[in-house]
Amino acid sequence: MVLLHEHRPVLWGMRHWVYILSNRKRLTYVGITDNVAARLREHRWNRTQFTAKYRIKSLVFVEEHPTAGAAA
Repeated sequence: MVLLHEHRPVLWGMRHWVYILSNRKRLTYVGITDNVAARLREHRWNRTQFTAKYRIKSLVFVEEHPTAGAAA
């Protein structure tokens, strides 16, 4: 289990996360971010066009990576 916090880890440097969101019809959205909590707020407050259009708001998966390239 991964706990989502507002604060980024200072000792480990910048971390990146792959996350998957889904809606009731199981349509999914895959994203990469360095701040999962803030990115989820953007999705849930309809600030991203695709997820707002298809009402994709449920977090179903999150995985940590040391760099953005590793997350991709």
